[in-house]
Amino acid sequence: MKFVCHGILLMWLVFPLMSLAKPLVPERESRTITFEDLGAQKPLDIWGMRGSNQVTFSVRNDEYVHSAHLRLSYSWSPSLIPERSHLRVLLNEHVVATLPLPKDQAGTPVTQDIPLDPHLMGDYNQLRFQLLGYYTDRCQDPVSPLLWVHVSNLSELTLDVRPLQQVDDLALFPEPFFDRRDNDRLVLPFILSEKPDGQTLEAAAILASWFGQQAEWRGADFPVRESLDEVTRRYSLLVATVDQLPQLLGPSSIPSLEVKGPTVRVITHPDDPYAKILLILGRNSGELRQAAVALSTGDALLTGDHVTFSKAVRLQPRKPYDAPRWVRLDRPVKLGELADNRALNVTGHSPPPITVDLRIPPDLFFWNTKGIPLDLKYRYSPPVDLDESRLNIFLNDKFVESFKLFEEGHGGIKQRVRIPAPGAILPGGNPLLIPPYELGMRNQLRFNFSFAYHKEGECKDTVLDNTVAAIDEDSQIDFSDYPHYVMMPNLHFLTEIGYPYTRLADLSDTLLVLPAQADRETLRLMLVTMGRMGDATGYPVTGINVVMADDFPEKTDKDILIIGSRPTGTLLERWGLEVDNGLFEGLGLFSTPARAAVERFDPVGFETAPDPTPATRVEGDPAGPLSAMVSFESPVSSGRTVTAFLGNGPRAIQSLVDAQLDGGIRSGIHGSATFFRGSQVENTEHVLVGDTYYIGDISPLTLLWFKLSKHTGWLIFLSLVVLLIFGTLLWILLRRQAARRLEGGTP
Repeated sequence: MKFVCHGILLMWLVFPLMSLAKPLVPERESRTITFEDLGAQKPLDIWGMRGSNQVTFSVRNDEYVHSAHLRLSYSWSPSLIPERSHLRVLLNEHVVATLPLPKDQAGTPVTQDIPLDPHLMGDYNQLRFQLLGYYTDRCQDPVSPLLWVHVSNLSELTLDVRPLQQVDDLALFPEPFFDRRDNDRLVLPFILSEKPDGQTLEAAAILASWFGQQAEWRGADFPVRESLDEVTRRYSLLVATVDQLPQLLGPSSIPSLEVKGPTVRVITHPDDPYAKILLILGRNSGELRQAAVALSTGDALLTGDHVTFSKAVRLQPRKPYDAPRWVRLDRPVKLGELADNRALNVTGHSPPPITVDLRIPPDLFFWNTKGIPLDLKYRYSPPVDLDESRLNIFLNDKFVESFKLFEEGHGGIKQRVRIPAPGAILPGGNPLLIPPYELGMRNQLRFNFSFAYHKEGECKDTVLDNTVAAIDEDSQIDFSDYPHYVMMPNLHFLTEIGYPYTRLADLSDTLLVLPAQADRETLRLMLVTMGRMGDATGYPVTGINVVMADDFPEKTDKDILIIGSRPTGTLLERWGLEVDNGLFEGLGLFSTPARAAVERFDPVGFETAPDPTPATRVEGDPAGPLSAMVSFESPVSSGRTVTAFLGNGPRAIQSLVDAQLDGGIRSGIHGSATFFRGSQVENTEHVLVGDTYYIGDISPLTLLWFKLSKHTGWLIFLSLVVLLIFGTLLWILLRRQAARRLEGGTP
């Protein structure tokens, strides 16, 4: 009886404790993505007797797939024989479904739900769809147009994922804060003190640019928070000195680490074992900047849960136009430097295109040039049918040149292709004119090989899809012979590639101006902008200099970037811009030009060019959110550029953030002024208001002819005047000669 009482007492004490210690079960997240989200911009077409097509998807390293299913929408040819034809679905080359193709449903969309085994999935996965099709019981043409299946790019893949606990180890960095397997936009909250100083903001800007560099085409957003309690995302980044930690993390969350210098540390969230915080620490704001530079330049040996940098990183000064993601301008560049060698090789009779990205600054002066030389070399399997086998070359989806493929199996050794520059004419029978905007800042060269099938007749055709082709990695493109000269301002240069600020990849020629009391949305806009700079150049902004508007120097030989709301307007008013340039006064004034900056064909050159002189002036005080991007020549240093991101409140600043993150909105930003109402671009034409200026350097003779070329009518008039003067002088000379002969008696 005694033991029974002791047992009851023990159970009475233990069970309440067990009920309090509930095991933490990770939340399951259901994620649905379409094939379009996976990169299929158009439906997947499958052709031929054994044709196939595929999409790829990935799974983050900090997650595992609990369950998955595919909702497939597809249709097929009415000519297929149901008893002999079917569609196979393969996950990483494992057959997960074999779908019949019945006659009564042919030609109409069909939806099929297919469960997928998570055990077949890894980090990178492929969903492949293969048609085994027959349209006749006798001999059939294996590439007949009657053999097709159409898979909708609106088909959906649903993944139920659960998080995995990660160790506190910087050896995994940049994971889990950025994972290349994740194709979604990077959203990484920054935790900053309420009033960060200039060097703290420089550290945050450097880190944002580095994460933007990693995110690339995904885009990167950096919401700003003032304490850990406000963070709702799984991962966050904190930049703070030691004395600021209690306020930002809370007393119970302060890591037990004595900070002896610039430090980077990763810790687990105190309330969520699946969440991590990246700490950038220092005893002062200067050490925060040192830690950010060391982390972003890759000079740190990251391992363990923290690292302290004993010496400041010394970086070599950047040279103009040496951004890692830009084509080199000091020498010819091999295509193998711009694309992986594996991406320059393709297989199949109708292989996917070979693409090479060309990122160039907008100030390359292509005027009066024939084009950019491309020395092209390529190899391929000798085609059976020479008449229909060829290589087609495109620039930004515009046709450039086509080469026939011969039996030798190689070409281009003596071929010299010229990528047409703005206004250039290709050599050949018929001229091909490329509009000026076709050669932009982000360009894509596309090489399309196509091999014709050889058909010998009924029951004799055998298709062996063993054709291969390659662009030789030693092929060269040369941008080195062109000077730099471009008219400014142009906001499109900034939104597309960060120019002119990215002329030096580390932004060491840039002064970033913020309000003294910058709100969260203003700081978020600053970080997102720096992320865009890192993506444009492939290098962090380690040379950025941040100052508050009240501390702006009287003179500076730098390009200036202003981000903020009305308080920064005092700096602009100090320059008198609302009077001299007619741009704005705060955000309550809007001027329009005499003629909008929309280029139009002008055969004569008289008075049809854009006229940026302010022609109207509308003043008001809008009650709703209104924001603008405005660019003009620096009042404190000629040839330098000022760009201002301005809004009349946090909601207006949010519009500028959306513009930075949305490619569709960015494409509408041009000229010297772009206004936003909500997230929509207000001015539909290129608004160029105020003075224009040129930056760069070209020879005086080239400059003279370039200026005259803008005024064809005046050029013709001056030519006639010169001819008239020359003719008059010649007539006078001949008259005198004739008079002398008559005076001397010479007939």
